[in-house]
Amino acid sequence: MIEILLVIAILGILLAIVIPAYNSYINKAYNASAISYIQFIKTAESNYWTGTQLFTAAPAGDGPGPTGIVPGTTVPAGVGYIVGVFPVLGVDATTGYNTGTDYIAFTGHISGSNVYSVDSSGKTQVREKSATAANAAADAKSEDITQAVPAGWGRDL
Repeated sequence: MIEILLVIAILGILLAIVIPAYNSYINKAYNASAISYIQFIKTAESNYWTGTQLFTAAPAGDGPGPTGIVPGTTVPAGVGYIVGVFPVLGVDATTGYNTGTDYIAFTGHISGSNVYSVDSSGKTQVREKSATAANAAADAKSEDITQAVPAGWGRDL
């Protein structure tokens, strides 16, 4: 009987160590899915700009599938996203000409813990999901897309 209790105790200790590590691993995988989509948006917007000299917007939506998204991208399952296009006032400091539009995008995975952003300058940032949001995907879809990512929004990725 004591041997059985010892085996159960050892199993309990092992499970207490393994389960949080597994959950952390799974969370990283969900966040990686959102990161990959933010990188797809960055590439697709760059390609779209090359052909049209404009950026394109995409209404808030969820993966999987390509419906309503930036051309050339496919949304991974569980990823929420929104892409906004807005006017740029003045001249682009990097290129020296007026771009006419700018874009900003946000993504997050429904089971992840982070929200990711990218803008037309190529700056990619990350922050933890809002405590008031149901999940990171909903948080990403509720972001303000009418302006650049505000200072202090997150940390550079």
